[in-house]
Amino acid sequence: MVQDQILLNDWHVIARSQDLQPGTVLHKRLLGSNIVLWHNGDKVLAWQDVCPHRGARLSLGYVNKETLVCPYHGLAFNSQGKCVLVPANPEQSPPAQACVKTYQVQERYDLLWVCLGTPKQDIALFSEWYDPVYQKIFCGPYYCSTVKIVFQVSPKARCTTNKIKGSTKNW
Repeated sequence: MVQDQILLNDWHVIARSQDLQPGTVLHKRLLGSNIVLWHNGDKVLAWQDVCPHRGARLSLGYVNKETLVCPYHGLAFNSQGKCVLVPANPEQSPPAQACVKTYQVQERYDLLWVCLGTPKQDIALFSEWYDPVYQKIFCGPYYCSTVKIVFQVSPKARCTTNKIKGSTKNW
Protein backbone atom coordinates (compact mmCIF):
# COMPACT_ATOMS: atom_id res chain seq x y z
CA MET A 1 0.00 0.00 0.00
CA VAL A 2 1.15 3.52 -0.77
CA GLN A 3 2.15 5.46 2.35
CA ASP A 4 2.22 8.95 0.77
CA GLN A 5 -0.22 11.02 2.84
CA ILE A 6 -0.90 13.41 -0.04
CA LEU A 7 -2.15 10.54 -2.20
CA LEU A 8 -4.01 8.80 0.64
CA ASN A 9 -5.85 12.01 1.59
CA ASP A 10 -7.05 12.84 -1.90
CA TRP A 11 -9.94 11.67 -4.07
CA HIS A 12 -9.35 9.11 -6.83
CA VAL A 13 -11.71 7.84 -9.53
CA ILE A 14 -12.19 4.12 -9.01
CA ALA A 15 -15.11 3.24 -11.32
CA ARG A 16 -17.93 4.63 -13.42
CA SER A 17 -21.28 4.95 -11.65
CA GLN A 18 -23.02 2.79 -14.23
CA ASP A 19 -20.65 -0.10 -13.41
CA LEU A 20 -22.11 -0.51 -9.92
CA GLN A 21 -25.84 -1.11 -9.89
CA PRO A 22 -27.86 -1.73 -6.69
CA GLY A 23 -27.13 -5.18 -5.28
CA THR A 24 -23.79 -5.58 -7.08
CA VAL A 25 -20.22 -5.99 -5.83
CA LEU A 26 -16.96 -4.96 -7.56
CA HIS A 27 -13.30 -5.61 -6.78
CA LYS A 28 -10.90 -2.70 -7.46
CA ARG A 29 -7.32 -1.78 -6.60
CA LEU A 30 -6.33 1.72 -5.54
CA LEU A 31 -2.83 2.78 -4.49
CA GLY A 32 -1.86 -0.83 -3.85
CA SER A 33 -4.93 -1.60 -1.72
CA ASN A 34 -7.70 -4.06 -2.55
CA ILE A 35 -11.08 -2.34 -2.39
CA VAL A 36 -14.58 -3.79 -2.49
CA LEU A 37 -17.27 -1.51 -3.90
CA TRP A 38 -20.87 -2.47 -3.30
CA HIS A 39 -24.29 -0.90 -3.60
CA ASN A 40 -26.75 -1.61 -0.80
CA GLY A 41 -29.72 -0.19 -2.71
CA ASP A 42 -29.45 3.28 -1.18
CA LYS A 43 -25.80 4.20 -1.60
CA VAL A 44 -22.39 3.10 -2.80
CA LEU A 45 -19.91 1.84 -0.20
CA ALA A 46 -16.14 1.32 -0.40
CA TRP A 47 -14.31 -0.95 2.04
CA GLN A 48 -11.04 -2.76 2.44
CA ASP A 49 -11.53 -6.03 0.55
CA VAL A 50 -10.84 -8.42 3.41
CA CYS A 51 -13.09 -10.16 5.91
CA PRO A 52 -11.81 -9.64 9.47
CA HIS A 53 -12.62 -13.25 10.35
CA ARG A 54 -10.46 -15.32 7.97
CA GLY A 55 -9.18 -12.81 5.41
CA ALA A 56 -11.43 -13.83 2.53
CA ARG A 57 -12.06 -11.29 -0.22
CA LEU A 58 -15.43 -9.69 0.43
CA SER A 59 -15.69 -8.83 -3.27
CA LEU A 60 -16.33 -12.55 -3.87
CA GLY A 61 -19.40 -12.31 -1.62
CA TYR A 62 -22.87 -10.98 -2.35
CA VAL A 63 -25.36 -8.33 -1.23
CA ASN A 64 -28.27 -9.57 0.90
CA LYS A 65 -30.79 -6.82 1.58
CA GLU A 66 -28.62 -4.07 3.12
CA THR A 67 -25.63 -6.23 4.09
CA LEU A 68 -22.54 -7.56 2.35
CA VAL A 69 -22.08 -11.28 2.99
CA CYS A 70 -18.62 -12.85 3.15
CA PRO A 71 -18.24 -15.84 0.79
CA TYR A 72 -16.28 -17.91 3.31
CA HIS A 73 -18.38 -18.31 6.48
CA GLY A 74 -21.31 -16.08 5.54
CA LEU A 75 -20.67 -13.27 8.03
CA ALA A 76 -22.93 -10.32 7.15
CA PHE A 77 -21.73 -6.71 7.47
CA ASN A 78 -24.00 -3.66 7.60
CA SER A 79 -23.34 -0.40 5.73
CA GLN A 80 -21.13 0.86 8.61
CA GLY A 81 -18.82 -2.14 8.18
CA LYS A 82 -19.93 -3.87 11.41
CA CYS A 83 -20.68 -7.57 11.51
CA VAL A 84 -24.38 -8.06 12.24
CA LEU A 85 -24.71 -11.81 11.72
CA VAL A 86 -22.54 -14.87 12.33
CA PRO A 87 -24.51 -17.76 10.74
CA ALA A 88 -22.80 -20.38 12.95
CA ASN A 89 -24.24 -18.58 16.03
CA PRO A 90 -27.23 -16.54 14.80
CA GLU A 91 -28.64 -15.91 18.29
CA GLN A 92 -25.30 -14.61 19.59
CA SER A 93 -24.18 -10.99 19.08
CA PRO A 94 -21.10 -10.69 16.85
CA PRO A 95 -17.92 -9.45 18.57
CA ALA A 96 -17.41 -5.68 18.50
CA GLN A 97 -14.02 -6.02 16.78
CA ALA A 98 -15.62 -7.80 13.79
CA CYS A 99 -15.56 -4.72 11.56
CA VAL A 100 -14.32 -3.93 8.07
CA LYS A 101 -12.23 -0.83 7.36
CA THR A 102 -14.44 1.62 5.49
CA TYR A 103 -13.43 4.39 3.08
CA GLN A 104 -15.19 7.55 2.02
CA VAL A 105 -16.84 7.38 -1.38
CA GLN A 106 -18.66 10.00 -3.45
CA GLU A 107 -20.52 9.82 -6.71
CA ARG A 108 -19.88 12.83 -8.90
CA TYR A 109 -19.64 13.42 -12.67
CA ASP A 110 -20.99 9.90 -13.32
CA LEU A 111 -17.89 8.54 -11.57
CA LEU A 112 -17.19 6.91 -8.19
CA TRP A 113 -14.46 8.65 -6.19
CA VAL A 114 -12.74 7.07 -3.17
CA CYS A 115 -10.44 8.53 -0.54
CA LEU A 116 -8.36 6.04 1.49
CA GLY A 117 -7.49 8.59 4.18
CA THR A 118 -9.01 11.85 5.36
CA PRO A 119 -9.78 14.12 2.40
CA LYS A 120 -8.09 17.51 2.67
CA GLN A 121 -10.36 19.06 0.03
CA ASP A 122 -13.48 18.32 -1.94
CA ILE A 123 -13.45 16.74 -5.39
CA ALA A 124 -12.27 19.26 -7.96
CA LEU A 125 -14.91 21.27 -9.76
CA PHE A 126 -15.24 20.36 -13.45
CA SER A 127 -17.65 23.01 -14.73
CA GLU A 128 -17.16 21.76 -18.31
CA TRP A 129 -18.53 18.31 -17.42
CA TYR A 130 -22.12 19.24 -18.17
CA ASP A 131 -21.28 21.53 -21.12
CA PRO A 132 -22.45 19.77 -24.33
CA VAL A 133 -19.62 21.40 -26.30
CA TYR A 134 -17.17 19.02 -24.61
CA GLN A 135 -17.03 15.30 -25.31
CA LYS A 136 -16.35 12.79 -22.52
CA ILE A 137 -13.99 9.91 -23.27
CA PHE A 138 -13.47 7.16 -20.70
CA CYS A 139 -10.29 5.12 -20.98
CA GLY A 140 -7.90 3.14 -18.84
CA PRO A 141 -6.88 2.05 -16.35
CA TYR A 142 -3.29 1.91 -17.50
CA TYR A 143 -0.70 -0.14 -15.72
CA CYS A 144 2.99 0.52 -15.85
CA SER A 145 5.96 -0.91 -14.06
CA THR A 146 9.16 0.75 -13.09
CA VAL A 147 12.64 -0.63 -13.34
CA LYS A 148 14.98 -0.08 -10.46
CA ILE A 149 18.62 0.05 -11.46
CA VAL A 150 21.20 -0.26 -8.74
CA PHE A 151 24.85 0.48 -9.29
CA GLN A 152 27.35 -0.89 -6.86
CA VAL A 153 30.63 0.94 -6.59
CA SER A 154 33.47 -0.70 -4.77
CA PRO A 155 36.32 1.26 -3.18
CA LYS A 156 38.71 -0.48 -5.59
CA ALA A 157 36.85 0.69 -8.69
CA ARG A 158 38.77 3.12 -10.87
CA CYS A 159 38.40 4.64 -14.26
CA THR A 160 40.71 3.42 -16.97
CA THR A 161 41.21 4.26 -20.60
CA ASN A 162 40.65 0.67 -21.67
CA LYS A 163 38.23 0.00 -24.45
CA ILE A 164 35.14 -2.13 -23.89
CA LYS A 165 35.32 -5.17 -26.15
CA GLY A 166 33.58 -4.44 -29.45
CA SER A 167 33.32 -0.72 -28.72
CA THR A 168 35.05 2.10 -30.48
CA LYS A 169 34.73 4.41 -27.49
CA ASN A 170 37.39 4.94 -24.86
CA TRP A 171 36.04 4.64 -21.36
